[in-house]
Amino acid sequence: MLRIDIQKISCFAIVGLIGTSAHFGLLFLLVELFKTDVVVASSLGYIVGFSINYFLNYKYTFNCLANHSKVLIKYMFVTVCGFFFNMLFMYLTCKILVLPYFWGQIISTGGVFFINYFFSSSWAFRES
Repeated sequence: MLRIDIQKISCFAIVGLIGTSAHFGLLFLLVELFKTDVVVASSLGYIVGFSINYFLNYKYTFNCLANHSKVLIKYMFVTVCGFFFNMLFMYLTCKILVLPYFWGQIISTGGVFFINYFFSSSWAFRES
Protein backbone atom coordinates (compact mmCIF):
# COMPACT_ATOMS: atom_id res chain seq x y z
CA MET A 1 0.00 0.00 0.00
CA LEU A 2 1.25 3.47 -0.89
CA ARG A 3 1.92 5.56 2.21
CA ILE A 4 1.58 9.33 1.89
CA ASP A 5 4.10 11.25 4.00
CA ILE A 6 2.56 14.72 4.31
CA GLN A 7 5.78 16.30 5.60
CA LYS A 8 7.84 14.92 2.70
CA ILE A 9 5.30 15.78 0.03
CA SER A 10 5.00 19.30 1.51
CA CYS A 11 8.77 19.76 1.45
CA PHE A 12 8.84 18.29 -2.08
CA ALA A 13 6.19 20.83 -3.06
CA ILE A 14 8.14 23.76 -1.57
CA VAL A 15 11.32 22.62 -3.29
CA GLY A 16 9.27 22.21 -6.45
CA LEU A 17 7.97 25.77 -6.14
CA ILE A 18 11.53 27.05 -5.93
CA GLY A 19 12.62 25.01 -8.95
CA THR A 20 9.44 25.88 -10.83
CA SER A 21 9.94 29.59 -10.15
CA ALA A 22 13.36 29.33 -11.76
CA HIS A 23 11.84 27.30 -14.62
CA PHE A 24 9.04 29.82 -15.24
CA GLY A 25 11.39 32.78 -14.81
CA LEU A 26 13.72 31.48 -17.50
CA LEU A 27 10.74 30.56 -19.71
CA PHE A 28 9.35 34.10 -19.54
CA LEU A 29 12.77 35.68 -20.00
CA LEU A 30 13.57 33.60 -23.08
CA VAL A 31 10.12 33.93 -24.67
CA GLU A 32 9.45 37.60 -23.93
CA LEU A 33 12.93 39.13 -24.24
CA PHE A 34 14.66 36.80 -26.67
CA LYS A 35 11.63 35.54 -28.65
CA THR A 36 12.68 31.92 -28.13
CA ASP A 37 10.24 29.18 -29.17
CA VAL A 38 8.07 28.21 -26.18
CA VAL A 39 8.97 24.50 -26.32
CA VAL A 40 12.71 25.26 -26.41
CA ALA A 41 12.41 27.89 -23.68
CA SER A 42 10.39 25.57 -21.47
CA SER A 43 12.89 22.76 -22.01
CA LEU A 44 15.82 24.97 -20.95
CA GLY A 45 13.86 26.14 -17.93
CA TYR A 46 13.16 22.53 -17.03
CA ILE A 47 16.89 21.76 -16.92
CA VAL A 48 17.52 24.69 -14.55
CA GLY A 49 14.61 23.61 -12.35
CA PHE A 50 15.96 20.06 -12.34
CA SER A 51 19.31 21.13 -10.92
CA ILE A 52 17.73 23.14 -8.13
CA ASN A 53 15.22 20.40 -7.32
CA TYR A 54 17.82 17.64 -7.17
CA PHE A 55 20.09 19.29 -4.67
CA LEU A 56 17.31 20.62 -2.43
CA ASN A 57 15.42 17.31 -2.45
CA TYR A 58 18.59 15.33 -1.79
CA LYS A 59 19.45 17.45 1.24
CA TYR A 60 16.12 18.59 2.67
CA THR A 61 13.18 16.55 1.43
CA PHE A 62 14.64 13.06 1.60
CA ASN A 63 17.73 13.72 3.79
CA CYS A 64 19.51 11.29 1.53
CA LEU A 65 22.90 9.93 2.56
CA ALA A 66 23.47 7.68 -0.44
CA ASN A 67 26.23 8.35 -2.92
CA HIS A 68 25.36 11.20 -5.30
CA SER A 69 26.45 9.21 -8.34
CA LYS A 70 23.85 6.48 -7.69
CA VAL A 71 21.03 8.79 -6.65
CA LEU A 72 21.69 11.32 -9.39
CA ILE A 73 21.51 8.67 -12.12
CA LYS A 74 18.14 7.45 -10.82
CA TYR A 75 16.85 11.00 -10.36
CA MET A 76 18.02 11.90 -13.87
CA PHE A 77 16.00 8.98 -15.24
CA VAL A 78 12.90 10.16 -13.36
CA THR A 79 13.48 13.70 -14.57
CA VAL A 80 14.12 12.72 -18.19
CA CYS A 81 10.72 11.02 -18.17
CA GLY A 82 9.27 14.24 -16.72
CA PHE A 83 11.18 16.28 -19.29
CA PHE A 84 9.50 14.44 -22.17
CA PHE A 85 6.15 14.62 -20.43
CA ASN A 86 6.68 18.40 -20.08
CA MET A 87 7.61 18.74 -23.77
CA LEU A 88 4.64 16.65 -24.85
CA PHE A 89 2.15 18.68 -22.85
CA MET A 90 3.69 21.98 -23.94
CA TYR A 91 3.38 20.83 -27.53
CA LEU A 92 -0.20 19.60 -27.10
CA THR A 93 -1.42 22.63 -25.18
CA CYS A 94 0.42 25.36 -27.08
CA LYS A 95 0.71 23.99 -30.61
CA ILE A 96 -2.39 21.79 -30.92
CA LEU A 97 -4.89 23.37 -28.51
CA VAL A 98 -3.32 26.83 -29.04
CA LEU A 99 -3.54 27.74 -25.35
CA PRO A 100 -1.28 30.52 -24.06
CA TYR A 101 2.11 29.10 -23.07
CA PHE A 102 1.56 30.05 -19.43
CA TRP A 103 -1.47 27.74 -19.17
CA GLY A 104 0.35 25.00 -21.04
CA GLN A 105 3.16 25.20 -18.52
CA ILE A 106 0.72 25.13 -15.58
CA ILE A 107 -0.89 21.92 -16.90
CA SER A 108 2.48 20.33 -17.58
CA THR A 109 3.93 21.29 -14.21
CA GLY A 110 1.00 19.78 -12.34
CA GLY A 111 1.30 16.45 -14.09
CA VAL A 112 5.07 16.29 -13.80
CA PHE A 113 4.88 17.08 -10.04
CA PHE A 114 2.93 13.93 -9.23
CA ILE A 115 4.98 11.68 -11.49
CA ASN A 116 8.26 13.01 -10.07
CA TYR A 117 7.16 12.72 -6.42
CA PHE A 118 6.02 9.14 -6.79
CA PHE A 119 9.22 7.93 -8.48
CA SER A 120 11.53 10.13 -6.40
CA SER A 121 10.16 8.92 -3.08
CA SER A 122 9.69 5.28 -4.04
CA TRP A 123 12.90 4.78 -6.04
CA ALA A 124 15.35 7.61 -6.81
CA PHE A 125 16.06 8.82 -3.27
CA ARG A 126 15.35 5.53 -1.53
CA GLU A 127 18.49 4.16 0.02
CA SER A 128 18.88 0.48 -0.72
